[in-house]
Amino acid sequence: MRDGERFPVHYRRRAGRNGRGSPSPHRWQRTREPPAPGVIFAPDDRSVNLPPLDATSVGSHDSDVGEGTVDPLFERSLIASCASLGVRVAPAQIERMWRHFRLVRETNEKFNLTRITDVRRAAVEHYADSLTLLPWLAERAVQPARALDVGTGGGWPAVPLAIMLPKVEWTAIDSTGKKARFVAEAAAALGLANLTILQVRANELAGRIAPFDLVVCRAVGKLSDLIAETSRLIAHGGYLVCYKTAELSFEERQAGQRAAARARLTPQPDRPILLRAEGETFRRLLVSYRRQ
Repeated sequence: MRDGERFPVHYRRRAGRNGRGSPSPHRWQRTREPPAPGVIFAPDDRSVNLPPLDATSVGSHDSDVGEGTVDPLFERSLIASCASLGVRVAPAQIERMWRHFRLVRETNEKFNLTRITDVRRAAVEHYADSLTLLPWLAERAVQPARALDVGTGGGWPAVPLAIMLPKVEWTAIDSTGKKARFVAEAAAALGLANLTILQVRANELAGRIAPFDLVVCRAVGKLSDLIAETSRLIAHGGYLVCYKTAELSFEERQAGQRAAARARLTPQPDRPILLRAEGETFRRLLVSYRRQ
């Protein structure tokens, strides 16, 4: 971002001949206007060439899965692991997450989005894991209007959460252009009008956009660094929620406490998470802070 620029560079879909936004990934119009709700942005005009959503094969396991069909193993694993959280996913929501995963695996052959490409593992460790935020929100009666996903990567947790929480205005950011472009194109393909993508770092975005009711960070850094980078993006009364493993070290926690004190954030009670699916248990921890 150059000095004097108020907003990061992004691209708006250019209108086609019929007046609607063109579906072509090559049709992006450069703009520096403030991000508007529901508008999908990409950081430059190069396409990541997403595969068509009616492709019938994205890997050996899916070779017999027909057009528009959710892989049974993905569906079963996602339903079971979400049930262990007390979360029910509707068929249409499962189908959208499956479509996203198909796009991830196809694009993963061109550049790295994830090391988890197994259907069952992805259902649990990417999609259900992203949704561990839902019981946290329910238990605290938190209803954010605007939320930010920092370091979205291939779209986790932003895409699953935008699917499950369509009334929340989501923004997802990533500093890597290829990843930001991929998530922007995937969100457009999935019809996620409540998800906006920006290629920018969190510390560059602060001061250029209104603070958020909720900021989430999943697998992107240590607590002290996350607090330092995101604290100015948290609104008064808002929360920072960090997805961590159950093996969070004492040193990292203490460093996080010190960073929170400097940022005037109040630590909240941890939320241990048990994800269960087909005899396996995955232990997670949601560590959160509030600006009061």
